[in-house]
Amino acid sequence: MPPVQELLTAALAHHKAGRLDQAAALYETILAETPDQPDALHLSAHIAIRRGEQGTAVERLRRAASAAPERPVVQNDLGAALRLTGRLAEAATAFERAVVIKPDYAEAWHNLGLTRRAAGELAGAATALATATRLRPQFALSHNALGLVRSAQSDLAGAIAAFRRAVELDPNFVEALVNLGLAVHQSGDSAAARPMLEKAVTLAPKAEAAWHNLGLTRWATGEAKGAAEAFARALAINPKSGDTLNALGVVQVASGDRQAARETFARAVAMAPQSAIALCNLALAEYHAGAKAEAALLIERALTLDPKLADAWFNSGVFAHDRGEFDVARAAWERALELDARQPVALSNLLFILHYDPAETGASLREAARRVEALWPPRQAVAFANPRLPDRRLRIGYVSPDFRQHSCAWFAAPLFAAHDRRAVEVFAYAELERPDDVSARLKGLADHWRPIFGLPDEAVARQVREDGIDVLVDLAGHTRNNRLGVFASSPAPIEVSWLGYPGTTGVSTIGHRISDAIADPPGVTDAHYSERLVRLARPFVCYGPPASAPAVGPPPVSRNGYVTFGSFNNVQKLSAPTIACWAQILKALPGARLRLKASYLSRPIVVERLRAAFAIEGISAERLTFDGWSADTVTHLAAYQAIDVALDPFPYNGTTTTLEALWMGVPVVTLAGDRHSGRVGVSLLSHAGAAELIAEGIDGYIAKAVALAGDAARLTAYRATLRDQLAASPLCDAPGFASALEDAYRALWREWCVSTHASTSSA
Repeated sequence: MPPVQELLTAALAHHKAGRLDQAAALYETILAETPDQPDALHLSAHIAIRRGEQGTAVERLRRAASAAPERPVVQNDLGAALRLTGRLAEAATAFERAVVIKPDYAEAWHNLGLTRRAAGELAGAATALATATRLRPQFALSHNALGLVRSAQSDLAGAIAAFRRAVELDPNFVEALVNLGLAVHQSGDSAAARPMLEKAVTLAPKAEAAWHNLGLTRWATGEAKGAAEAFARALAINPKSGDTLNALGVVQVASGDRQAARETFARAVAMAPQSAIALCNLALAEYHAGAKAEAALLIERALTLDPKLADAWFNSGVFAHDRGEFDVARAAWERALELDARQPVALSNLLFILHYDPAETGASLREAARRVEALWPPRQAVAFANPRLPDRRLRIGYVSPDFRQHSCAWFAAPLFAAHDRRAVEVFAYAELERPDDVSARLKGLADHWRPIFGLPDEAVARQVREDGIDVLVDLAGHTRNNRLGVFASSPAPIEVSWLGYPGTTGVSTIGHRISDAIADPPGVTDAHYSERLVRLARPFVCYGPPASAPAVGPPPVSRNGYVTFGSFNNVQKLSAPTIACWAQILKALPGARLRLKASYLSRPIVVERLRAAFAIEGISAERLTFDGWSADTVTHLAAYQAIDVALDPFPYNGTTTTLEALWMGVPVVTLAGDRHSGRVGVSLLSHAGAAELIAEGIDGYIAKAVALAGDAARLTAYRATLRDQLAASPLCDAPGFASALEDAYRALWREWCVSTHASTSSA
């Protein structure tokens, strides 16, 4: 028989040439003669790995390591074989032995890092991979692997740096391009991430992750159609990807294609019936499709599977709120935020619902709004290209989801129409899924109309910057479908809160809030806001009464023989103290009735709850009338002809409802509160010239309502005068209001222009 070395040389030649059977036969011949020959053991193990015989490979590498303990490459290969069999602890031990033998062995450090990462030992993995990149700086694989570890450690900046270095070393490294694109997208710069992912799908058209991440960046940059196409390509590669199905469904929901989303989410659930997030998404789709009972059942299943799924708790709150179970909704949103503090919609919903709670104060509401700071990470100072000319025509952007048949429109329309176009240029950013005839009217009153429904915040912010907006005004606050995320990215030099929300936004980039000295008395409510109050020397709103409003009729007491009190406010405003107070009024006037009208009163379960609440206060059901939603403004306003005296709820007053009542000749009794939401009635009645209807305490409120009910002549007089009185007041002076608001904008603009930081704005 030839000497071992001669056989080994021949075997190695076959091995290198790919003739594995011949090589394996020679290795076996050697081992039959010399069982512990380390080279034969080592090299035959490589062939065993190629053949999928991992057990054999591990066994031979152990023998080789024992026969030649000084060889680091054997320990490295043993570690690799052990890792393939899932024996991570043993694999790590082998790699550690390799680097002890040869401390500058970059490949072993790399493998040790991969193994520790697979075992969840992130700190150790980072150390090993950082060592590998130091020893072999040109090793792109190690930089990419280090990026994955940094990402898992929530070190996004470190991950981006590592992935970027891997791509610099190998520009066609698809995995690194995909990882870098995703990390840059997660950092908030989706526009920069897109080219990386576009290149990745060009290099590897069948890379599922590349298409999926490209879909995410297209969606974030406002290309819903392109995002859907990318997700479709990913699904063509892997039709069972639940993540991609869910992402596609989200795009379809935001694009208004709710039926397609419903089908997509149903596919995701069919693929993974135990996926709580898929069930959660399907529940939301079913809810929007009207299948609310099915949606509730799906959410229950999702929460059973994963009680810590914040999205499921959020949706549970939405469904409870829709049923009028406001306390249940509040608790669900609190739970969602406990699990995930960075849920913007859940936090907005919670902050809004807190305003209805009489136990809250202006100070406590401000404290609650501090949670907003966790929603959006601090940003670098933003440079603005806006020409710093104090007296030039200003570009004013108004952002709202309520440029439609909504109370907001009665205030936006007169302002848009009255704005001095020599002084300002009006941009309307409309978050509208279903524009209506009111939307069309507002569009005609704006200089520029920007539909933004379904666009990500980043895309809207980019549009605002491209439009060169000088003053960006939020009309929604934390109300439904708000776009506070746009404001958080600081797309305009001056950001202002106005109109639609009665408290602070808590968004650090929104520096100012429009109010007046009655709704927000100086020195009393300033501390309730993160914004600086800008108090107009007139009411903080201007009302545009509908031209189609019915004529004012006589007070119904004249035909009924009894007084009818009424409130057409959102039922959430009917706090326990409000109901108790109104019950006292009804008890003082045994023949009086109370008429309530609100959209929620179309729900029988809500009506029953209110009947029960009044029954507890001693008011029988026959003294109460409940009306639901009216399909048109004329019908809605005509309902005021059925009440003699309107009662303003507290601590959250009405705004539109108060002005509607006055326009229809109905006096409104209000209680002066100590925060904005409880002082709107004071502001409106004071500016309308009806301050005699303002009460300073509950006893005074009851006394004013009872006295008014017993004064038929006064009720008749109000019917004859209130509309004209309101029309002649500052509350309906659109040119005056627009001029005052423009002066406020101009003052803020001049302040910004002369500021030492005028070229930047810190987020």
